Amino acid sequence: MKEQNLELQAKALILRGKNDEFKKLAQEVGLEKIKCNTNSGELASIHWAAGAGNIEIVQYLLSDDISENPSLTRGNNFTPLHAASMHGFTQVVELLIEKGANVNIQTDPQKYAPIHSASFGGHLETIKVLVKNGADVTLRNYRNELPIDTAKRQNQVEVIEYFEELT
Repeated sequence: MKEQNLELQAKALILRGKNDEFKKLAQEVGLEKIKCNTNSGELASIHWAAGAGNIEIVQYLLSDDISENPSLTRGNNFTPLHAASMHGFTQVVELLIEKGANVNIQTDPQKYAPIHSASFGGHLETIKVLVKNGADVTLRNYRNELPIDTAKRQNQVEVIEYFEELT
């Protein structure tokens, strides 16, 4: 199976929640190949799973059998934690942090940390988990915005109130 076809097939299975089929494919092509992480310019399986909130596949990819990197970066330093945070998948965020994901990694050149991504989307519970695990609320993005400023730009009232309570 060509690498590009494998990536498309793995992505489709992840996004459709066809977890058993994904795991079967992993056994067929090999556990290392199912990561789809050889092209640093493309998202890997763990990014797709985190961004889709597919905690079962994230757990599978982080398992001792496969040992994917929870802080795997792509292109602009985008990580699975960014993917999960921007969509408010709090359980996935917790799992990635538990497995060692860096809560303060920033994309380059945008300088978005996972907390900016969660603030943009108004994902309060995700923000609370990030803060509890050491997310720096003073990080600035390329717009010179703190996470609270990103929330303000998107009129995320509950998130704004939460950040104001922290200070």
